[in-house]
Amino acid sequence: EGVMERTALLRLPKPPVMIKTTSASSPSAAYGRMKQKINVEEAEGKICAGVIAPCPPGIPLLMPGETVTREAIDVLLAHGIKKIEITVGLRNIF
Repeated sequence: EGVMERTALLRLPKPPVMIKTTSASSPSAAYGRMKQKINVEEAEGKICAGVIAPCPPGIPLLMPGETVTREAIDVLLAHGIKKIEITVGLRNIF
């Protein structure tokens, strides 16, 4: 009786979201560069400088070195992420 009531109140995390991304540089090159925090809405086409992994479930949506796409921006905003760190002075090397 008590177990059923508690189980009904549990909120399970949403399933992971898949975002199609492209790599612009190696993760180490992007992570080691100067960074700038900007509004997510301004990040399209820029290179992500850190791991973006909202919790739950804590699965990365973007990794360092990946190009921020419009699709990624929409997903980040849907997860309540309003700011993102991007690299400064790093260009697409792939």
